[in-house]
Amino acid sequence: MQRAAAYLLAGPIVAAVWLAVVGGLYAVGIVVQFAPVGALFVLAGQFLLRPIGRVERGLARALLGVDVPAPPPLAPPGTAWWRWVGAVFRDPHGWRVLAWIVVRCVTGPAVLLYPPLVGWYRRLAVRLLGPSPAEVLRERAERAEAQVRLDQELHDSIGHLLSMIVVQAGAGAHLFDRDPAFARRALDTIQEQGRSALGELDRIIAGLRPQDVPDVETLLDGAAAAGLRVRRRVRLGPLPAVVGHGIHRVLQEALTNAAKHAPGRDVDVDLAADGRVVALSVTNPLPSPAPVAGSGAGLASIRDRVASLGGRATAGSTPDGAFAVRAVLPLGAALPDGPSACRLTAACACLGCGTRRTVLG
Repeated sequence: MQRAAAYLLAGPIVAAVWLAVVGGLYAVGIVVQFAPVGALFVLAGQFLLRPIGRVERGLARALLGVDVPAPPPLAPPGTAWWRWVGAVFRDPHGWRVLAWIVVRCVTGPAVLLYPPLVGWYRRLAVRLLGPSPAEVLRERAERAEAQVRLDQELHDSIGHLLSMIVVQAGAGAHLFDRDPAFARRALDTIQEQGRSALGELDRIIAGLRPQDVPDVETLLDGAAAAGLRVRRRVRLGPLPAVVGHGIHRVLQEALTNAAKHAPGRDVDVDLAADGRVVALSVTNPLPSPAPVAGSGAGLASIRDRVASLGGRATAGSTPDGAFAVRAVLPLGAALPDGPSACRLTAACACLGCGTRRTVLG
């Protein structure tokens, strides 16, 4: 408590120093007649708010006993200088630090008169000196994507292509004597998928990621060309890049799962978005006898990827003897209120099933 009291008592003095430095630069920038020079002074004042925030976070950790996380970087490395300047002026963290300085200058000693307000002060420090909720969500999505990328890219992309090659090789070998033309087409597809796998491997090793949102129709066309009997209903609008990549990978893994465990069976793909969420369903009949259970890595990959994007994935047998993979991902920061876990029944009223019924009919 003594450290917190020292922090609060010193608040007006420290905050007055920060305000004098930043406010002085602002004032000089406004007074200077030559606009470019004035803009440089204002830019310097705005830029100093980040280092001031770093010092204030250190003081809050040491004296208030509150761990304030650092905000995301001002701009990605390699950003052009004019974009960097624009990022400084638009930096929401800088404006929050300025608000914290003013609060600290005005309310510091007053909080000592009513000690329970110290807890409020700590919460306010986290809110103003740390990242905003929007920045937390964005950083969480980026971190989750980076975390799962290395261990999923090989499984999701190369594994899918290799599964298609196995399906085509098995079909070609089975019909080699009875239908040589089909066997030749199967070999051509194997060659094409093999080249794609090598290209994907080169991309992963180089650490590159595609900038454009992948086209799910192209993925479905490729699965059909590889021998899957795909029946599709797709109605999507523009998707955020991170959601587009995520739904593409989930669909790819679900198709791979169907190709492994239900070769030669119809695969129903429903994919719809309504402005709030994007919902996916991939369903295929289970063969008889039941297929040998796999390692479960593919389904775990789907659940992990969907969870990292704030969504919910469900996979399992349906009452009518099929196997379904269903997922719902938010287009905003979080899923809307309502049940998100699919019961895998025709009458399920979860967010995903409701979206698909509304959009696709």
